[in-house]
Amino acid sequence: MQPVTLLRFPVERTRLPAPAGRLERAFERVEVALAAQAQAVAAWRRDLAQLGEAAAQLETRLVRYDALLSEVGDGVRGIGAQAARLVDICA
Repeated sequence: MQPVTLLRFPVERTRLPAPAGRLERAFERVEVALAAQAQAVAAWRRDLAQLGEAAAQLETRLVRYDALLSEVGDGVRGIGAQAARLVDICA
């Protein structure tokens, strides 16, 4: 029997980053995500404030519109009463 020669293939090991390095990168990603979230919350608060202002303006305008409609209603009732008197006079 002939001797067997084992051929070794080169094994390239990928070096994993040190746990501390991975942890630092994870914290960096968390900080980036928190910064983006803070910006989104700030924008949401600005938009919410604008919505509140718009709602307040709408309320003011609706109150004025209601008052104007009441005046118009009073005027129409007055004209209706005058028309009824004229009908009674002409009848």
